Amino acid sequence: MGQGDRYIVPERDNVPVPLSRSMPPPCHGKDDDEGVIGVRWVTAISYLVLIFIFTCTEKLTRLYIEGIPRFRWNPEPDYSAFFDFTSYPFTSPAYIYQKAGHALAFCLLAAIVYMVVNRLGTTILISAGYALFTEVAQLFFYRTGCLLDVGFDAGGVVLYVGLYWLWKKGLIIIQKAEDKPSNL
Repeated sequence: MGQGDRYIVPERDNVPVPLSRSMPPPCHGKDDDEGVIGVRWVTAISYLVLIFIFTCTEKLTRLYIEGIPRFRWNPEPDYSAFFDFTSYPFTSPAYIYQKAGHALAFCLLAAIVYMVVNRLGTTILISAGYALFTEVAQLFFYRTGCLLDVGFDAGGVVLYVGLYWLWKKGLIIIQKAEDKPSNL
């Protein structure tokens, strides 16, 4: 190694890795490009707002038809409805699809949040916390918010954690577009 070579210490194995003079400076696990970080924050905040709109709009079917969210405030929500586990059609295919949608939406939320915070524990806390927040908020908008749905939402966060773990263990391989062989 030359006298002017720089070293970084990766967080994983604490082994110095030489950097050539032609390489950009290390980013220590985060993007140094503020534009990329800004886009990630905008994406995360936009997705949080989108989830809030979908969960608290007066009628979701009306939102799909008219394209305009409508909110109706409930100043005196029934908090006991949050703990009701008996009045749901658990065997209905439509119900199962809807709850699978909850899980997938929060799996995607966890992925987006992880892109911003780059910490798995923080990702779980933010995503699961937002699941609880949106379900409680629904009570104030004449929607059915319930603890059971928090469980479905949290199931999506757990799904992301499982996929993340499999990816870190090398059991899921994600190839960059430039690394794929060309068939031309």
